[in-house]
Amino acid sequence: MTSKQFITSYHDIKSIVDEHYRQLLQDPYTSSRFQHVNMPDHMPRIYHFWSFILNIEAEDHPYKGSAFEPHSRLNLEHGHFETWLKYLFNALDQNYEGEVVETWKEKARQMAMLFEYKLGILKG
Repeated sequence: MTSKQFITSYHDIKSIVDEHYRQLLQDPYTSSRFQHVNMPDHMPRIYHFWSFILNIEAEDHPYKGSAFEPHSRLNLEHGHFETWLKYLFNALDQNYEGEVVETWKEKARQMAMLFEYKLGILKG
């Protein structure tokens, strides 16, 4: 069994995000939400977002913009957020452990809840 490592770099974030989206794009329930997205162009934006949120220096430009706005047009349901979290946690837990993993999970839970609230899925 391979020992798990700590998240310390942009490379770690990129690896986790790549695995997370690999799973999302293979799942028929979530993959349809990405049909209109140019994923090779979009992925660096996701890497930069999580680098910014986790306070880990990105390799080039810092994250700018709104994470919510692009999601507001996707007709998302509660199940999409549950699936998104499940695959993110899978990607994190495959090879990583530690405080940053737990922080990332908590930030993701908060973001999912906020997005669902703003989309009218989750009632306050």
